[in-house]
Amino acid sequence: YFTLSTQANIKVAGPLTLLGGLSWAKPDVSKQSGTGPWQDFSGDSQTSLRLAATLEPVEGLNFYASYSESFQPQLFIDAAGDVLPPLTGEQYEVGFKYVSSDRRLLLTGALFDVRQANQARYDQTIGLIDRYAPVGKVRHRGFEVQAVGEIAKGWQVNAGLAILDPTIRQDDDPTLIGKTLTFLPKSSASIYTSYEFGGGAFVGGGIRYVDSVKTDIDRATRDLPSYTLVDASAGYDFGRFRAQINVKNL
Repeated sequence: YFTLSTQANIKVAGPLTLLGGLSWAKPDVSKQSGTGPWQDFSGDSQTSLRLAATLEPVEGLNFYASYSESFQPQLFIDAAGDVLPPLTGEQYEVGFKYVSSDRRLLLTGALFDVRQANQARYDQTIGLIDRYAPVGKVRHRGFEVQAVGEIAKGWQVNAGLAILDPTIRQDDDPTLIGKTLTFLPKSSASIYTSYEFGGGAFVGGGIRYVDSVKTDIDRATRDLPSYTLVDASAGYDFGRFRAQINVKNL
């Protein structure tokens, strides 16, 4: 990539800060399949915008709103052998962040709306090569919350929840509108806690949950079921060094 960018962060008033940014990028991406010729996947140059506003009514508490644009070249070809157009996106987000005065607690929350165009979707296989088609417009709406902190001396907790609605909102194929994208869980959650004993010993454990996901937009293949995993750890601190055992999927 060759990129030029600029950004300004302006404090308008005591509690209000505005941010604006602009970037221009010209990608240079090539790919070779087997012994075939190199194929150019670069696409055209792209200009992206970023805007944000942050309000801090009291120390440690921030409310924010932001808008940003993105793009990424895709290493896929369609049924005619043409390179798929770059994946482009727009993201709208509002949220908050809170840090306690003693720095022992961090709370965050966000509502987001991500709109993507040209996302690659498997179409067919021609000459042993997978071909893809771009999905017109996909909208990901959801929210996420997280809490990280020390609720008592030596007792740390990290918990989070995310809800997502990855739905196709617009496409040249009307049968795709309203369908859910593949391999994106609609909900996920986790909580992990650890405790440090006096003298350097510590233990920890947590649970992770991931909702079921679709493996095909048209439900031609079976959904992957939801799952819950339990992890644990234990260890000991030796001054500047730490010995730790992690057990995944306990």
